[in-house]
Amino acid sequence: MLRRTFFAVAIATLSALVGTAAAEAQAFTVTDVAGREVSFDKPVERVILGEGRQIYFVSVLDTEDPFKRVVGWRDDVRTADLVLAMARDHRREVVELDPSRMRQAFAAREFARLAADLSDDDLRTAAATAGQGAPPRERFAAALGAVAGRRGITLPPASPEDDDVIDPYGRSAATYERSAVELEPGLVAVERVVRIAFG
Repeated sequence: MLRRTFFAVAIATLSALVGTAAAEAQAFTVTDVAGREVSFDKPVERVILGEGRQIYFVSVLDTEDPFKRVVGWRDDVRTADLVLAMARDHRREVVELDPSRMRQAFAAREFARLAADLSDDDLRTAAATAGQGAPPRERFAAALGAVAGRRGITLPPASPEDDDVIDPYGRSAATYERSAVELEPGLVAVERVVRIAFG
């Protein structure tokens, strides 16, 4: 845990320096968590994140398009049972980075809309396809497959933007409250699918 914390701090520091160097367009050197000096002679154009959640560090520096320089990240997205994004664009970017995650990646409100189209019995039946005595993770994957299977069958929202949660970053407290209200149905739907799959 401590190593991850240091790594995250190092990435944040590196990102800050990259942002500074990009603005000033000059060479710079940083020291990584292993004590090695890493030099850059020009602004960084592409990065690979050690973990997908480090995109938050990048998003602080590039609020318009935090994925612009990201060309990949380690296996945390590949090993996640569910990737829940706040917006369709975020989901699209996850799938572009790893197309194999298409059926596990959802915008939060999309997940709520698709899961609402399945009854509890539908989800139990889907989870049971994992087999008698299957571990909870496999049961959840099977139930998640049923949710993903509703794409193209469940009616789309009136407007595609209705699947997005408003980005509150740098906005008012009221916008943060609106974002939470928009995000909640997705989280409630995830809890329901997990509870039924594990039950």
